[in-house]
Amino acid sequence: MRSVNYLPRKLLTLVMLFEGSLIPLAWILAWLLELPLLLTPGLRVIGLGILATLPMWWLLHWSHGLDLGPVRELFKWVESHLLPLFRGATTLQLAAIAVLAGMGEEMLFRGVIQQALQQWLGPWTGLLLASLAFGAAHWVSRTYMIFAGLMGLYLGLLYWLSGDLLLAVIVHALYDFLALRMLLGSPTPAEVER
Repeated sequence: MRSVNYLPRKLLTLVMLFEGSLIPLAWILAWLLELPLLLTPGLRVIGLGILATLPMWWLLHWSHGLDLGPVRELFKWVESHLLPLFRGATTLQLAAIAVLAGMGEEMLFRGVIQQALQQWLGPWTGLLLASLAFGAAHWVSRTYMIFAGLMGLYLGLLYWLSGDLLLAVIVHALYDFLALRMLLGSPTPAEVER
């Protein structure tokens, strides 16, 4: 019997509901805290978003080939636990997940958490605490948390320096999409050992 080659509908729905639910949560929190969520569309921010994704894309490629214990273990975990959930997903499904993750997570972590912490505690403390929270929210291993925290720091700097949340959203979504496409196209550990 031939296996169906698509992301199971229930999993896709759950992932999209979770990531998508962060968007109204962020709007409600921003409204309650009286924080503006500035998303300024335009060719300039799209171009900057594409350019700002390149350092993260390079870091992913570089670290993927790194033969360092914790990094190697991280990629083995991703390849054995995370990627099987997305094997067979269509490009459109991966793009939808990446866009919802970029929108939801950036609106919540940068637009609400970072912005509020920067107002209350100062710019650097707010940036660092929001980045730590972002890393902690992605805890599956210490190494993954560190990578996510560094990504949060980079995205937080982009947001802080530009003042435009859409820049961080574009970078996050584009990076997630490219990372999933790259890692899904990479051989699994079992295929490498053959």
